[in-house]
This record gives sequence, C-alpha cells and structure tokens, in this order.
Amino acid sequence: MRVHLKQQLVNTGVFVSALRAGGGASRQILRLLLRNWFTLLLGVAHWSEYQDVLVSYP
Repeated sequence: MRVHLKQQLVNTGVFVSALRAGGGASRQILRLLLRNWFTLLLGVAHWSEYQDVLVSYP
C-alpha cells in the first residue's frame, strides 16, 4: 500500500545526509520532496537550523 504524506517535517540530519549520500532512505525522502509528494514544513527555529548547517557544510 502506498501512502501519500501531505505535510512533513524533515530533520536537518536527514536533509544533510541526503545531500552527502549517493542513495539510501535520506536521498529517497529528498527525491519525494522534489517530486511534490509532500509539503515541507519549516518553522523559524528549523529554518535557522537549516541555515546554520548549510553555511557550515563543507
């Protein structure tokens, strides 16, 4: 059974893993997000965390 999630909060660690890894579950979550399978929910605190992590990303 396939379930479409309407809205989802993606942990920063999952997002960074998706960017660093060539495959795996984290990358699949990012692919589903880019295919509009769900809407990414971001609050101010999460957006700040994403920015901090991505700025320090090597």
